[in-house]
Amino acid sequence: MLEEPYEGIYQKFAYKETYVIKNGELKKIKVRTYAGRKSYQCSQDFLTSRQQQCTCKLSYSTNLKSHKDFLNRYLPQQNKKYVKEKPEIFGNVSVETYKKKMVARNFKWIFSPEEKMSPEIMQSVVRAWVKRLETLSGHNFYWVAAIHQDTAHPHAHILLNGKDKHGKGFRFSKPLVQSGARTEAKELLTEVLGERSEELIKAANDRSLVAERFTELDEFIHKFEIPEIGEKRFPTYVSVTRNPTFQKRLDFLNDIGLAKYVNGKYFLEQNWMESLRNVGRYNTFLDARRFVRKDEGFKLKLFTEDVGSIKGTVKHFYRMDDENVWNNAYVIETEKGQGYYVPLFNPPNIFLIGKDVEIHLERSQKGKLFPVVNRLDGGPSADELRIMKEKKEAAKREEEMLMTF
Repeated sequence: MLEEPYEGIYQKFAYKETYVIKNGELKKIKVRTYAGRKSYQCSQDFLTSRQQQCTCKLSYSTNLKSHKDFLNRYLPQQNKKYVKEKPEIFGNVSVETYKKKMVARNFKWIFSPEEKMSPEIMQSVVRAWVKRLETLSGHNFYWVAAIHQDTAHPHAHILLNGKDKHGKGFRFSKPLVQSGARTEAKELLTEVLGERSEELIKAANDRSLVAERFTELDEFIHKFEIPEIGEKRFPTYVSVTRNPTFQKRLDFLNDIGLAKYVNGKYFLEQNWMESLRNVGRYNTFLDARRFVRKDEGFKLKLFTEDVGSIKGTVKHFYRMDDENVWNNAYVIETEKGQGYYVPLFNPPNIFLIGKDVEIHLERSQKGKLFPVVNRLDGGPSADELRIMKEKKEAAKREEEMLMTF
């Protein structure tokens, strides 16, 4: 199964120049940031805009079994026994018709409005939004959806078949995924619900203070960092401020382990900004720190092209479930105790837990980077296990067919 965020998981870093005072001298350094810094623009819009706000996320798969599983189990929440009232499946075709048209490729959108509304109204909004996607993409989809209300924030999951009603395959363009879909959602929701209330805008500002991602507040805090001589884990600090907004943000950084409060100062952890950026993209990044050698978790790094090849032990894995875990990943610890968070396109091989592996990045024919994981003990790789499983299943099917004659 291939589950891939459209913007890619191994993006290049951009650099910005800044100055620090070191040993009494003014020195210029380059600080790594993600190119474009689109999250800041989105964040500012979320904090001040009168338009209704909506989160729109897309993933896709090229595996028919995964496609069927999502339709039959995940969409109607058959995988959650505690959900007693199962959601209604709706779309532009019946489930039976959708099944007849299914191909391996499929697209999964999460549509999560900021303002709560009844399931009936959200259904109407989702239908209208998908029609706008059809207009933007130039394709008429086969699609079904369900509204999940078992979380604090009700949201819709929309499943699209990889071939349209004319039998043509399609993909969504990057501009549509990165901004177009969200823009259409905000305009549509504003038409239906009216402009955001002052209460919603105020709540949005409050939530930004406890966001597990890098925000403009953190950019401001960074400007006031002061070096702390001899401190390894918390090398800089910010003095207590009278501004309640930044005070609350610093308290939150303390709560999630990226800062510690001592005698009127907030000591900021090494690479705290990079950790926030990473958890904004991979929501399990901070959790992964606990699987690395004691007191070394704060050094956890994102595995990128710059790192090269690594050898280490698989300490933990994360498997995407579209709800609580947003991506597949391994947590690797090297012999020296350095931890790496390795995002994956394919689901992790659970049998690699505790095994020693070598990991490096290669480019696909389309130029995308993907991680290659090899066992150091000579055991079968994830790809070899998959092929062995497919051959075994094919042999079983052939045997069953022979028994019918």
